[in-house]
Amino acid sequence: ARVNLDSVSFFPTLADPASPSRRDWVYADVFSGSFAGVTGADYAMRNDRYKLLRHQGNEALYDLAQDPYEHVNLLDGQLSADQRMQYRLLKNQIETLRAGTSSDGKYTIGR
Repeated sequence: ARVNLDSVSFFPTLADPASPSRRDWVYADVFSGSFAGVTGADYAMRNDRYKLLRHQGNEALYDLAQDPYEHVNLLDGQLSADQRMQYRLLKNQIETLRAGTSSDGKYTIGR
């Protein structure tokens, strides 16, 4: 199986912490074993305001501006139009990355 590496140097941020982010989002996942375990892996992706994660098979969406300690899972209630859009952006980007498509740290859809 082909594996794409998706990395961006931290040097510009370390050299100038006030510089704007080079990414629209940050992504992390956790899986054990071989790459066969990737499909069931837990993940998290966040942008400047929202965080979408899957932990033990359950998804959660948090508004980090309103809820920085992640107490209120927005998916447990009715999402606003903006929250639905942010959920779709993050979810689609996660699916793109997990399908093995490389990225420059910018959204590949919805630009």
